[in-house]
Amino acid sequence: MSRANGQNKPITTRAALSEAKRIVIKIGSAVLTKGEGVFDALTSDINEILKQDREVIIVSSGSIALGYRFLGYNARPTELSVLQAAAALGQSELMKEWRSAFGKHSKQVAQILLTHSDLRSRKRYINARNTLEMLLQHGIIPIVNENDTVSVDEIKLGDNDHLAAEVAGLCSASLLVLLSEADGLYTDNPFEHREAQMIPEVDSVTDKIRSFARGGSSDGTGGMLTKIESSERALNHGAASLIGSGVRKGTLQKILAGEEEGTFFSAKAFTPKNARKRWIQSMRDDANLLTIDDGAERAVRGGASLLPVGIRELTGEFQTGDIVTVKNTNGLIIGVGISSIGARELTGIKGLRRTEIVKQTEKGIAPAEEAIH
Repeated sequence: MSRANGQNKPITTRAALSEAKRIVIKIGSAVLTKGEGVFDALTSDINEILKQDREVIIVSSGSIALGYRFLGYNARPTELSVLQAAAALGQSELMKEWRSAFGKHSKQVAQILLTHSDLRSRKRYINARNTLEMLLQHGIIPIVNENDTVSVDEIKLGDNDHLAAEVAGLCSASLLVLLSEADGLYTDNPFEHREAQMIPEVDSVTDKIRSFARGGSSDGTGGMLTKIESSERALNHGAASLIGSGVRKGTLQKILAGEEEGTFFSAKAFTPKNARKRWIQSMRDDANLLTIDDGAERAVRGGASLLPVGIRELTGEFQTGDIVTVKNTNGLIIGVGISSIGARELTGIKGLRRTEIVKQTEKGIAPAEEAIH
């Protein structure tokens, strides 16, 4: 049975890492393809922290890296259809490795495949959360991965780091650990510049912090920049994060003991919001965009709903219930919300008052009065 309670108060210091009860651990492809014994080493470390009355959700890369070799490639291919075929081959291999390694510790695992489309749907988001909670209650370790066999944007971006941050929000984790070849964030690429210095702690993600990101690995498509961005996303959900080495034994125990391991992203700057607002903010999609006039901006900033009359332009093919971004006529983004009207219908009524909308609507029945509540 589950004994941890997920996220409590935000973790703001290294010493408080010992209090983390529900932890999302993201493991990159470069780590998982290091050779024989890597899964056994990782599961041994994870099993030790499970003994400490903690819960663990694993976000595992590696399906494409394991699969493309079965297709006869010596290096990661670039063609999308080949990548998707490699993911289909590698996913079963990946789960076989996790199941075998955890089985040696009498632990069960379950596979959860997600895309960002799943997380943008509030209904599917809640269903995924309920599934994770049920697995944790039964002491089963969820293994989460991108559904690379059907996703397109995700497979191009290689953003399992971003997915891990959203999973941290999904399950109200208090800590996100990003394990990779690098043992932390450095002032430059430590593999190329010996004088690079590790940054032990980050209180807020700034342009200077982002400028330290360099490159990626051959088997993975993410890099240090995606890890920094993911740490910032996790912070928006109230989760601290840490970038550390996935190839050194005992890293997880050191992290949770509060030792100087990796780069710690503190949750000091977290501002509490209700879960629904955090979800809306995290699912922001600038492909779906509404441009509003000055009057509508004043109303929205004052807490009022956005009406069709205040909308000047729109882009995207969003449906009712999709996430849309709102900006003013100067191009400044001022908010994110759930559309009450689909793009096709909204195109015909933007800029119109309710009485005008009723007149041009069949049988005098107007659509939803609010574009965004």
